Amino acid sequence: MEHAPVPIYCEAKTVTDEGTNNGQLKIDVQGAEHLVLASAPQSVAAIASVFVECSYVSLYNNQALFTQIRDQMTGSGFELVGAFNTHFNHKLGLIQADVLFRKVQS
Repeated sequence: MEHAPVPIYCEAKTVTDEGTNNGQLKIDVQGAEHLVLASAPQSVAAIASVFVECSYVSLYNNQALFTQIRDQMTGSGFELVGAFNTHFNHKLGLIQADVLFRKVQS
């Protein structure tokens, strides 16, 4: 099987209703979550919560793991709410989860 790089294009779209800060963003892009978050800082800042699929073990080349996503989100003014839809492996332990972050209220 031949492998070839695939270009990734991210277009930032605001998902809120006129900046009311009540939207939710769901990100599940097979290891490129950190790139999506970094490419759309204004959109992320304008929403109330972000649901991100996070990996705890490396599954893809150049992917950010949970701790890096957590640090990226807390650095953007969000707090960790919880992890849902967790996936475990008997040998590796926790592999992935959908992690919910919400905007810290000032």
